[in-house]
Amino acid sequence: MRANCFRSRKNPENVIGYCWTDLGSWPLKNPSGKNWVDFIRDLPKDTPGQKASQKFLSTWRGDDDMARDLAFLRLIAREYFRVVGGANKKYDPDHLIFGDRFAFNTLVPEVLDEMLPWVDGIAIQPPFWGTFPKKRLDDIYKRTGKPILLCDFAIRFKDGDKDIRSWKPAADSIAAGKAYADYVKAAINTDYIVGVFWCNPVDTPRGFGKPGVKQGFFGPGLTERPGLHEAVKELNAYLKQATPNK
Repeated sequence: MRANCFRSRKNPENVIGYCWTDLGSWPLKNPSGKNWVDFIRDLPKDTPGQKASQKFLSTWRGDDDMARDLAFLRLIAREYFRVVGGANKKYDPDHLIFGDRFAFNTLVPEVLDEMLPWVDGIAIQPPFWGTFPKKRLDDIYKRTGKPILLCDFAIRFKDGDKDIRSWKPAADSIAAGKAYADYVKAAINTDYIVGVFWCNPVDTPRGFGKPGVKQGFFGPGLTERPGLHEAVKELNAYLKQATPNK
């Protein structure tokens, strides 16, 4: 953290703020098949983590294993955020901190609560469902009272014979442009969304050894996608008009 902060402080014009872990596996049940409670519990006998686990278990009262593990997960999160958040604030106090980046399915309320003292805002990576998920985001804002940055958002769309993986891709880039503009307008009409950024400038493999294409904002050679870029330009003009000068 110290090295990253010092590097960013040398280029302040390029830094808005910091995110930490991207979509960490915080839930006790998650696709990785592992969780932090089991990891700490399985450490060697004399390690600090194992000692902390044994101390916690010696004071726990109750027979609900899920509640027990969730309570210990909260302690793990508290210590992690104390160390990382404290270092971030110490070595670069003049930039925003968004902390860990969450998706809806990686967000554990107890973990989120422990992060709040160390962050200025909450980074959420919403799924590519097309419409603005206002109810879910309203609930997060109500719980945290912090502004929200939407990270890695995109409207995926049908693109020739490319293997585009999405819940319900738009018909084409023109439809995607309209959906994108509607989404961002809905976001800025809340009291708490501070920004939205698109996932992937150009096409890349899906990643993690999975088949499919992660669709980019630009076409080959950074060419504009029909309809999408026109919609973004119109949206930018709208944002400029709607944004106060001060």
